[in-house]
Amino acid sequence: VLGADPFEGCDLPSGIEVSAKNEHFVVENGFLYDTDAYRLIKCFSNEETVIVPDRIRSIGSHAFWQNETMLHAELPASVEIIEADAFNDCISMESIVWPASLSVIGTYAFSDCDALTEITLPDTLTLIDDGAFAFCPALKKVVLTGDDVTISPSAFFMTDATIMGPNGEI
Repeated sequence: VLGADPFEGCDLPSGIEVSAKNEHFVVENGFLYDTDAYRLIKCFSNEETVIVPDRIRSIGSHAFWQNETMLHAELPASVEIIEADAFNDCISMESIVWPASLSVIGTYAFSDCDALTEITLPDTLTLIDDGAFAFCPALKKVVLTGDDVTISPSAFFMTDATIMGPNGEI
């Protein structure tokens, strides 16, 4: 069993190996994920564009933490939850393809993503948690396509973004 943040604070090699006999975890194309809940635990990719596998339902805490080479992330339609700190400190990330099924963006999930300039979030989103996009100095525009989203008061802390909802500026 791996805890919530099994690699937090570790300098990792470019990947790890999991025994073929292991029924609970898989390493595939630079991703470590659990086969029970299809939770992405860690991305080992150094690619500029990272495409998350279709079967993943949640992006785990610190899964992409401090990935400095990634410019673009493509999340599949299956992703519903982005956990706390999942993309924290991805200083080069410029864009994200958001899944249409996304419901929760966790605490500090995208904080300190210095290169993000604009995001358009799906109408399925119900929660943007504390500090989710805090300290994103380049973020200037956030578009919420749904009208039933709870936004934590600190979700965009130290960010100068204009937040637009379906009925105009929020």
